[in-house]
Amino acid sequence: RINRLDYRQLKLVEAALARMDSEHYGVCMDCGGPISARRLEAIPWANRCIACQEHLSSARDSAPLDELAA
Repeated sequence: RINRLDYRQLKLVEAALARMDSEHYGVCMDCGGPISARRLEAIPWANRCIACQEHLSSARDSAPLDELAA
């Protein structure tokens, strides 16, 4: 389980580095707005602004279980 978590974290960091190379680092992948510097300091691999991440999290929390399995 720890190896899976480490692997997932590594992939998130690699994706952030790729966004840096393509000059999309710090841009929310959902709304296209900026991701705050404070958020990026806390979570350098963040790919969504706080508002979009909260919206995604609340949508997942309220989704029926059969939709989550898909």
